[in-house]
Amino acid sequence: MFKMSQSLDLQDLGGEVGKFYLNLLGYKPQRSGIFLYDSNNWAEFRKSLNLDSRAEGAYLPRNLTSHIFNNKNLELSFFHEHFGHGLFYEYAYGGRNIVRLEKKLATEEKAYFRETRWDFEEVIKFRESNSTSRIIRSLNEETYNLFELFAIWTEKNLSEKFGNPEQFNRKYDSLSPDWKDAVSELTDTGNKFGELALFYSCGFAKYMVQKSLIQILIFLL
Repeated sequence: MFKMSQSLDLQDLGGEVGKFYLNLLGYKPQRSGIFLYDSNNWAEFRKSLNLDSRAEGAYLPRNLTSHIFNNKNLELSFFHEHFGHGLFYEYAYGGRNIVRLEKKLATEEKAYFRETRWDFEEVIKFRESNSTSRIIRSLNEETYNLFELFAIWTEKNLSEKFGNPEQFNRKYDSLSPDWKDAVSELTDTGNKFGELALFYSCGFAKYMVQKSLIQILIFLL
């Protein structure tokens, strides 16, 4: 495992994409950390979180970190985790609420286990009976389609602007028809009303910058 600072190409790409979001939204992911994994370390990390064997990335809202498998889809996973989930959890209302609750749960776990011997199974039992944990599970179930759809759309959008759209199409060739239709609908919404309106419809913070105001006026006139 290593931090993104050791991957200069990805760091340069992140800088360019960050400028795009600053111009569009007035912000970019600021607090989200990024960790890259080779094959062996990724397999170990994936198993520790019980992720699907096909998973190539994960975002942990509690500590705002992207964890990415350094393979042929690295750029797409970077777009998905850091800019798709990272933006959502840092700036969208639904994401920020989950982050707040995750930090609350972390404080409650720390207090409960301070003087108690514990293992992974004990943590699971605690979370099953903890009200904050139940709220988080409920919110995750309610918002999963939104934040995962937004992250996939982000991959598509950024691959067209900064990456390789053919690679995106190959990666998601087996995506279910319902999900493909949902991504297309999100794309159509952005094309019809502007990307800024799409972000705001997903609950993102409204920080007005000059280019944003111009884009809104163009679509209103």
